[in-house]
Amino acid sequence: MKNIKNIFFSIASIITLLATQPTMAMLMANFELYNKSNKAIRVNLDGEESTVSSMRTVSATYPNKQKNISLTIYPDVSSNKNVKKFTINTQAETIFVSWNPAKAPFLYPQTGPLLGLLGVTKSGWTLNPQKNVKQAEIRPMR
Repeated sequence: MKNIKNIFFSIASIITLLATQPTMAMLMANFELYNKSNKAIRVNLDGEESTVSSMRTVSATYPNKQKNISLTIYPDVSSNKNVKKFTINTQAETIFVSWNPAKAPFLYPQTGPLLGLLGVTKSGWTLNPQKNVKQAEIRPMR
């Protein structure tokens, strides 16, 4: 009787694990923008707008492998001046980028804390430079 209970518990555990795997995959972000500027910015990512405080991130999930993303950054949350527009066209698994208007280019692939030695983004997502977007795939629009 005890063996039957253990077998039933094992089968139920496996079914639960298999049922939650697709859900867990959908929860994993494959886009993250880290705002390294000293003030909040407004971000429009394929029509979805949000405000990102200084030294904070915004994340999103793209289900398809081929990504062609339109990204607009408003350096001043209350103004439409100095707007920066980008197109990101990539087949990379992740698009983890940083925004820093004090650097050139303003938008660039994330390296992660401690120059990438930890292998994660600021938010803790796994960061693999070989699977992340490349600088050449981030194109400023005029």
